[in-house]
Amino acid sequence: LWKGFPAIAAESDQSVLHVARLAAYAPEATLSETPFADGPVAACLSMETAHVLGQGVEFDPSRLEILRVEVADLSSLTDFPEVQKFLMDGGLYAINISNVRFALEQSKNSAELKSLDTQHYTTVLESNNKSLLHRVEADFIRYMRHVLLKLEDNTKEGGSAILAAIRHDEVAVEFREDFWSRQSTILPLLSEVPHHFHAFGLEHKRVAATWENCLTFLSSESFNAERLTAYLTDPNVMKVLLKEAIPDHKDALPLSRFLLNNASFKNGTYRSYTAILPWKFNNFPAAFSAEKLKILIEEKRISFSTESFESLSEQPELQVSFSATNIDAFLSNSSNYEVDDGFRMGLLRSKISDDKKKIVIRDIDPESITADPSCASVVGPILERTGFEPIELGFDVIRSLVVNSKPIAVQTSLLNKSRDFLSDDQVRGILAEFEEPYRDIVAFGKSPSIPNTSENRSLIEWLEQRQIISSWKLTVTEKELRIHTFRSKPQEGASE
Repeated sequence: LWKGFPAIAAESDQSVLHVARLAAYAPEATLSETPFADGPVAACLSMETAHVLGQGVEFDPSRLEILRVEVADLSSLTDFPEVQKFLMDGGLYAINISNVRFALEQSKNSAELKSLDTQHYTTVLESNNKSLLHRVEADFIRYMRHVLLKLEDNTKEGGSAILAAIRHDEVAVEFREDFWSRQSTILPLLSEVPHHFHAFGLEHKRVAATWENCLTFLSSESFNAERLTAYLTDPNVMKVLLKEAIPDHKDALPLSRFLLNNASFKNGTYRSYTAILPWKFNNFPAAFSAEKLKILIEEKRISFSTESFESLSEQPELQVSFSATNIDAFLSNSSNYEVDDGFRMGLLRSKISDDKKKIVIRDIDPESITADPSCASVVGPILERTGFEPIELGFDVIRSLVVNSKPIAVQTSLLNKSRDFLSDDQVRGILAEFEEPYRDIVAFGKSPSIPNTSENRSLIEWLEQRQIISSWKLTVTEKELRIHTFRSKPQEGASE
């Protein structure tokens, strides 16, 4: 046989007739070689199968298998049912949309075939058509590129089909990613996905938003901190995850640590995740912003200890906040912490209970109260609410507390509570430092009016009893108390 003849014949004007005769009469040993198999003869047979068979040249269909024919259009062979069946059973057809549909039509009804447009691979897998399944799996590269990616509406593949498709490592990654990105089905478990698709699955929201999947990615060979952070900051992902409890078993601890140590989160995001952490940690993350440290304190995520307290030494305001949030732990060992009255004042300005504040006040140096009006202005209202023993404080402290506290009702109340400890001159001296018209109460020859309140009535009643004022009465409207002072300081034992 002339070596060049088969190729020339397969490409000539009479190619169909020549190929029919070559398929029928060429030595069988040559059929598996070029230019027969994988050459122009097989190509012509694949494209023009019905025409070749229509030439009336009979040959054993098994020779088509030796030639490795891939029929382009199975549906064109309806006039040759035996050959058609042989080709289908042997998988001797090209993988394209029409051939796969035709093969399925032989095993599925028309209603089932409607799903081909939207879930092609799922339909193929569920068909139980073994010859078709074998053919598709054997040439999955072509099936992916020329079928799955050609069908624009093929977006509803089932989870099993998606996993099966992306596990075909012979297909280029970009084609598998393209296929997966089109699907509306969300896979429940990232652990079932090949690890090199983990980042893609999270980034494109192709897997369910669960802490389990985040933990899977955290331990994946493809783990990338920036990818996981971006995923966790997606508003839709956050909405789902924040409703789900973070796993609290030991194996999930790295996930909580990732959230705790994530300085890349915006403060609002950081607070949201920190609030649901199932663990308390021993130490603050290193090199964190003050805002995030404050969040950890407010959300009580760090255990109070000497070490954690001292780690905030360069940020005294945070030390105060940390101690206030853990006030019982602080007070139980307050002697172990080197703090000054400025620190204690910070605690008094915090939202701890008055009972706790009173304990803090016991450690404040009295000189701080007498020398610093701002200190006295904080301590005064607390003692007014909680009570105190004037004799334990001393005159200088009482004077500073009364004079510097606000509002006037607190000043008056403090003075009332201290009256039995103070001498008349001390009372006059303190009142002289009040704002007008209260200072006029101890000015001779005055008749000041002050609001009619319970504190003020108590004040002027004992002032009258001690002859610090002459008398008092209600005004016509009864909204004020009119006070009459002495014209001069009365002699002891005498009155005006």
